[in-house]
Amino acid sequence: MSPNPVNRALLRAVQLSSNLATLAACRLVRWTGKSREAVHPKHLVAEPAVGWYVDLVRSGDCILDLGAGTAIHGARCAAAGAALVVAAELSERNLAKARGLASGGKVRLVRCDATRPLPFRDGVFTGALLLDILEHLAGPETALREVVRTLRPGGWVAVALPNSQTKWKQRYRRAGLPWMSDRDHKQEYTWPQIADLLKTAGLRIESGPAPIIFDTPLAGWIDLIGGLSLRLYRRGIAWRIRRAEEHPQESTGFRCVAMKP
Repeated sequence: MSPNPVNRALLRAVQLSSNLATLAACRLVRWTGKSREAVHPKHLVAEPAVGWYVDLVRSGDCILDLGAGTAIHGARCAAAGAALVVAAELSERNLAKARGLASGGKVRLVRCDATRPLPFRDGVFTGALLLDILEHLAGPETALREVVRTLRPGGWVAVALPNSQTKWKQRYRRAGLPWMSDRDHKQEYTWPQIADLLKTAGLRIESGPAPIIFDTPLAGWIDLIGGLSLRLYRRGIAWRIRRAEEHPQESTGFRCVAMKP
């Protein structure tokens, strides 16, 4: 059955307006002096759910942040007591933005491709961040095995991956529209698929699935508010987190912690 053209046009308008609002928000945080770089406003709020992985960090940890982007997550781990965070990223543009965060010496920037063998010794890390990275890779299994290789026995992995089955994503699919939360995503997941991916790599799931944040077409507009007022943005984020806890099946993604035996 062909998608209703009117419904498709309306959904496309909703999708486009939200995406444009998020792009504008990233620029606004710089123009309004909230950040030196154009970053998503979520990185500028001290919301525990945003930095949920920080509780895993122990003094003296050596942590790999794979697909580190601008190294914001790695910087949080360094501030929490990690002795060293290796922020591994392919994009030169992201690495250039990350240099300001790495200036303290506890975050080391490394340019590498997550789809190839990682340039690190076996068992060198006590923990690893895999936050919104595996879905960008054509072969996530290979990258995950490489991360496990570089972990010490008993090492932890903090994982966040997108949920493929929210109502809004299903609506976009039925309308024949791009439905993944990022055009660069190669795949998105159900929780059973995430669990299988981790277990196949030799990891033991310790906690999860936990919801991340509620999927809503208002997301971009809430982000735009963040470009203007972080106080109001925190209220919008708190609302989305509460809704995700009430309706975990509508979370944008799932997070979990796994361990290397």
